[in-house]
Amino acid sequence: MKDTIAELEKFWELKGEKNVKMYIDDLSKFTFVPFIGSGMSVPFGCPTWSNFLSKIINDFFELSEREPLIDLLKKEEFLELADKLNDILGNGVVEEQVRNEFGFTDIKRVNKDRNYLSFLKNKSSINTFVTTNFDSVIETSLGFSADKIYLPSNLLKCNDIVDKIRHGESCIIKLHGTASQPDSIILTGKTFEAMYKRENTALQELVDYLWNRTVLLFLGCGLKNDYLVEHLQDLASTKKVNWHYAILPYPNETEIIKRRRELAALKIRPIWYEKGNHEQILIILNLITGDYGLQGSLETNEQKRSSELTVNVNNGNIGTQTMLNIKYLNGNINQ
Repeated sequence: MKDTIAELEKFWELKGEKNVKMYIDDLSKFTFVPFIGSGMSVPFGCPTWSNFLSKIINDFFELSEREPLIDLLKKEEFLELADKLNDILGNGVVEEQVRNEFGFTDIKRVNKDRNYLSFLKNKSSINTFVTTNFDSVIETSLGFSADKIYLPSNLLKCNDIVDKIRHGESCIIKLHGTASQPDSIILTGKTFEAMYKRENTALQELVDYLWNRTVLLFLGCGLKNDYLVEHLQDLASTKKVNWHYAILPYPNETEIIKRRRELAALKIRPIWYEKGNHEQILIILNLITGDYGLQGSLETNEQKRSSELTVNVNNGNIGTQTMLNIKYLNGNINQ
């Protein structure tokens, strides 16, 4: 493991990503909420979102019809593509394919070096998981019962879930629904519009709470081209110190500047790993939770907890958001 950490550090140094270690240190000081994207379900046997949409194109369209759809797929215009598929195939057809592709419960067993879910549950105090995934990987892997799972269709009162998060109760928040209940799925522009563009919806309130009152760590998320990202950009534009984190593959050199700007607009600090080397995600999580120290230094979780209220972040000054997050997640701040 030490050799692997050294390789990762060498990669950061080579790319000039000197802030990565500071971001890892930031995250090690307080409880964060994992925000799980589709990339993290691939080891468990689920298709990527891109592969799922590609399968629909291949299964339902003749060769002569595919070109404009494939073009949207290549551009990663997934929401526009989903809308087009829905318009052509009719309401409910794409949701049915979601059920067929993501609704299975026979989750593939994953080796320890890639099972980030078990790691997060066993090595940290994390109880809340947020996801936009339709699959059942999180609940199946961690043994969550149905009453611990919240969907857009049963977000009756945002405060109910906020209280659970604040008091450390275990729950999974599936922001875009679940494959086993097609009527809960948020997939097309129309359903996104209803949930994110109208004022005072329960889902919008919950996302706003997560953004403003917790520290989010995005895992397996593309963070591109959908209404959720647009909503996060709106939230990010109103706060100067509200920053979150994401473990992401390092882009191609031709794309890195554009990617940095996109993430900066979202107030997200990237922790990069080598593209294609997904095992490094778990190494980074090890570093965040204190199992391994950077450059040979190892600080125990107990030492971190005792020092978390005096840690300096944000260029040497305790940030308002950081202090707020630490106190709030420990139940010391009331709304």
